Amino acid sequence: MKKSQRLRPVQQLKQREERTQARKLAEIQSQLADSRRQLGELESYLEDYFSTVNNQQRMIHSATQLGQYQNFISKLKLAIEHQREDIKQRESALKAQTKLWALSRSQLNSMDELIEKSRFQEAVEEEKKAQKQMDDRPFKGGGGFS
Repeated sequence: MKKSQRLRPVQQLKQREERTQARKLAEIQSQLADSRRQLGELESYLEDYFSTVNNQQRMIHSATQLGQYQNFISKLKLAIEHQREDIKQRESALKAQTKLWALSRSQLNSMDELIEKSRFQEAVEEEKKAQKQMDDRPFKGGGGFS
């Protein structure tokens, strides 16, 4: 079996690994986009809530109502901070996964290049073999230069 054929299973493994790493990368990118979208929604909701509270300030008649508004705002701000932390973690995961994907892609490219080099060498050897047979043909069977 030729070297290029023996390397094919390794190449297929590298292709599967690269695809797996690419899928993981896409999944993390999607999760990060979702987290950023959620953060934007929370921040927008907080702004809307502040605006509503400011417009309805005249309608707040007790300390209890004011405390409820402040409590809700505090919880919303805490949720925003948690969402920001989630985004930082996902960005870190994205960076790490990008490195893993790049490594697997590089390994696949190296394997592809090795197989291509092997195919080229095999073609050269086949051509040399065919040329040798052509060169040796006149000397076989008595039909040569006697």
